[in-house]
Amino acid sequence: MLINSKINQNYKIEKIYQAGIVLTGFEVKSIKKGGGDIVGSYGTVHKNEVWLLNFKIPPYQPKNVPLNWSSDRPKKLLLRKKEISEIVGYLQQKKYLLVPYKVYLENNLVKVDLALCQPLKKYEKREKIKKREFERQKQRALKGKLY
Repeated sequence: MLINSKINQNYKIEKIYQAGIVLTGFEVKSIKKGGGDIVGSYGTVHKNEVWLLNFKIPPYQPKNVPLNWSSDRPKKLLLRKKEISEIVGYLQQKKYLLVPYKVYLENNLVKVDLALCQPLKKYEKREKIKKREFERQKQRALKGKLY
């Protein structure tokens, strides 16, 4: 449903975890409707719990919103203890980030794929673009459409 398109451009993905997410009823309805923005959001570990920050979910009915509701409140993620300890080990190396890759429905439950990744440096991004362009030109040449 929601896919973070910037993740492949800016990060090198090491591992992907599937997690449940704690939401209220109207947040789930909003996500099912296609609302939400995961670009710019990230995960942190606080007191052996994984939290998703800056995940913005618009209200399902804008004129019918609870008074104490915030669209970008921290959302708790549901993972196994073993997975949480793995994530803590990676995050303590200070080279890794926890970024949501996609949000989707599975058996009518909202799930989040979290990518444990490293940020790419500028020269790595340039190399990636050069390789992609070279592959495109190679495919065009093989098809006989060399421009």
